[in-house]
Amino acid sequence: MHIIKNGIVIARWFTNDQETVFNFNITMKTISKSTGLIVLLVIIFSTTFLAPLLAGSPTDTLRIFTTPSLAPLVMKWSTGFREQHPGCLISVDSQVDLQKGSGSLIISYNNLLPSPEGDTKWKITIAHDAAVPVVNTGNPAFKELMEKGISPETFGKILKSSGNIKWSEISARGSNVQVTAYLTIQSASGNKIWTFARTGSDALSSVKILNRDEFFRAVKADKSSVGFCNISELPGSVLPEGLAFLPIDRNGNGKLDNFEMIYDNPETLLRGILTGKFPHSLCVSICAAAGVKPSDENMVAFLKWLVAEGGKTTSSAGYTGLIETEKESGLLALTGISDSLVSSSAKSTSYSWLILIVVVIAAGTVITVLLRSVRRKTSRTSGTLIRETLAFNEKTITAPAGLYFDKSHTWAFMERDGLVRLGINDFMQHVTGNLTEIKMREPGEYIRRGEKLLTVVKEGKQLNLYAPVSGVIKSQNTDLYLDSSLVNASPYTDGWVYLIEPKNWSKEIQMMFPYERFRDWINSEFIRLKDFFAASLKSHYPEYAPAVLQDGGEITDNPLEELSPEIWEDFQTSFIDRSR
Repeated sequence: MHIIKNGIVIARWFTNDQETVFNFNITMKTISKSTGLIVLLVIIFSTTFLAPLLAGSPTDTLRIFTTPSLAPLVMKWSTGFREQHPGCLISVDSQVDLQKGSGSLIISYNNLLPSPEGDTKWKITIAHDAAVPVVNTGNPAFKELMEKGISPETFGKILKSSGNIKWSEISARGSNVQVTAYLTIQSASGNKIWTFARTGSDALSSVKILNRDEFFRAVKADKSSVGFCNISELPGSVLPEGLAFLPIDRNGNGKLDNFEMIYDNPETLLRGILTGKFPHSLCVSICAAAGVKPSDENMVAFLKWLVAEGGKTTSSAGYTGLIETEKESGLLALTGISDSLVSSSAKSTSYSWLILIVVVIAAGTVITVLLRSVRRKTSRTSGTLIRETLAFNEKTITAPAGLYFDKSHTWAFMERDGLVRLGINDFMQHVTGNLTEIKMREPGEYIRRGEKLLTVVKEGKQLNLYAPVSGVIKSQNTDLYLDSSLVNASPYTDGWVYLIEPKNWSKEIQMMFPYERFRDWINSEFIRLKDFFAASLKSHYPEYAPAVLQDGGEITDNPLEELSPEIWEDFQTSFIDRSR
């Protein structure tokens, strides 16, 4: 049953967390109760037992499609996995056009994946790469550059004016020689460098883009040059002689702070990337993607291995592994897959076909009874539509272990370096729907627990969320300026919001919920949410209030998405602010 107001679905009725809609042009009086029960049993049996069984049997060979640049890494992963699972055969194909779709499992840079409407509706992050700046050690201003670094704004000037800007305009010790900027083809892919430097991709016209070998030869030969390459492109995971990483002055204060001291060598830089000290806008995620959530036994085992154990192989290949929250999120995305998959493919196939025959016979019987029960004057039907959507309830909310959750519907996680990563929890992003803007506070600002932390915006309608901890904002996730929906897609990983230097961490975490208490709290939040909609809809849509959320009704996913600004204001004052 649906309650609809002006085309907006306010509430739906669900069975087993799935919605089933029948579009028959007949009245319920023409169908006997027993027939309806049989139909319901057949649908539940088919969707909950038969479909997973037919889809769950392992394939003979796990096929992986990737890009040529990632093929060596994927081959290392497959070799490492097969050492522990010798019975699994893996085929790696890098000679395909991923944008045209390829099926099976795709491993690619996130910004190069096909449209989510095609073969990548499901994905998880499995590793990271990053574009890093390098400079010639023979540069006259080299010592000053190592002490002060270069701000993102200055990098923007260099990229915009490569060949037309002098080192003396950048550094007091610089010469009157013009600065030349180089990029590798791989580092130039996507828009990460342009996002970091706050410039447009039109800067390509003045920047020289070379393949990896040409890039390192050019920067070594040109003392006045500066360039970006992906850290995975370093020959043998080390910098060639005569080159050094160029430090980034992230906050533009004209000096390198302690958290910016990560450029001594590839090892410390990789650790800095892992702990969030490196600009996030220069990083790009490597993702495993598929058209649907994987259920094949070999594929699930391979992905679990990648997330939990593949980090050593990832690091040895020059890439960055996953932080603990990303591991938790990745493993959580793979849960729900039955561990009791049929071990024998032949046995599974024969058993599945036997069940299928029984279901077909039962369905035929039901259809016959149904047709006979319909009066001739109402026998004309408009067909059948079965649509499945997840209900928005306690079972649909994800929460990785190791995080602390606040009543403000934010989360906090302390990294190894003592900084605290903050973000929005999964409950809140489900309530709002896909966000169109995130308004953030600036690095360097001091915030107190309970003060406004950020504003989430959905097509002009907005909500304020409050800080779970006190401290100084060290950095913000600038990727959210370009794609705020990262909060919806990956609230605990790519959608993080701030890194904060905490002031009262040990005291303030006592006011938050650890993972073990999160479920009890979120259950109570759903009760509050239902009470809110019952009251708010009674005020704004009184004619629908008696029917909404009664007798087992569930809230739809993204319930605020299409509702009026007035209800968003009610939600702010009656739901968010009241919990402070």
